[in-house]
Amino acid sequence: MIAQALSTMAHYQLNPVVVLIDNGLYGYEQYLVERRYFEDSGTQPRPYVALNRRNYTAMARAMGLTSVFDVRTPAELRSALAVAKTLAGPSLITASVVPRDLPPVA
Repeated sequence: MIAQALSTMAHYQLNPVVVLIDNGLYGYEQYLVERRYFEDSGTQPRPYVALNRRNYTAMARAMGLTSVFDVRTPAELRSALAVAKTLAGPSLITASVVPRDLPPVA
């Protein structure tokens, strides 16, 4: 879905800032079927939740976006968001995170 959505945003020069969180797997599904993966570094993810690595930056550029960022730290994310908010047209920020990271429990 993301490729077509990005293409449409670029075509109509819409102005969203899309943040794609890339952890390399369907983390929620992994959590549901085997939570131990997030607690034990020796546990491998189930094969059906591991994703092929994708170059989202290249894909976004191919869809017509010119404002594309790859970030790995909170500081890089803050900087990319600040820049993206000032630009016309859609922006994609790919935030690479560690596959075993989970949001805090509420």
